[in-house]
Amino acid sequence: FDTVNNPSPTGWSYGWTNTLGGFTLSTGTYSDSSIHVWGGFVSGDGNPSAYKRLSGDANGVLQGEAALHGGPNGEISIARYTVPATSPYDVSALFGAGDVGAVDVYVLLNGSPIFSYLAQSGGVGFAAPNVSLSAGDTLDFAVGTAGAFFFDSTPLSATITAVPEPASMAVLGIGLAALRRRRRG
Repeated sequence: FDTVNNPSPTGWSYGWTNTLGGFTLSTGTYSDSSIHVWGGFVSGDGNPSAYKRLSGDANGVLQGEAALHGGPNGEISIARYTVPATSPYDVSALFGAGDVGAVDVYVLLNGSPIFSYLAQSGGVGFAAPNVSLSAGDTLDFAVGTAGAFFFDSTPLSATITAVPEPASMAVLGIGLAALRRRRRG
């Protein structure tokens, strides 16, 4: 969920839900010089939403950071990654401290929670190395309101990296060994 240089990175979509595991695609957007928002526009301020702070710092979200904010009726904001190819992946996320309100945060695989946490203050991290994922699987990084809509801006940094297969690593090792022998001879 790195929107610093790319406002619509490949594989990512933004949405919201009323129930954990659901997903409604956010089709509305709003931009000005300080913020770009992909929102559900349930409330007048565009929330629930995913957004990127373009300039300045506000609500605990620094310039260049991406963030999620739940909606006024308990809607959960989602940054969704759709897996492009079957492979093992390293998955990590940091839900930053952000604004002063409590939030509930989740990581879901195909709609089922694999991580949840009630963030009262400060950020929380998630890491899952070597997760077997199939093409078309979805990973949702979600932020709810913990029952109170205000002050819920939550920075999110998520990374999904394909893990090289052991056979590929072995071929790489053989190639490096052959290069070493060739350089000596």
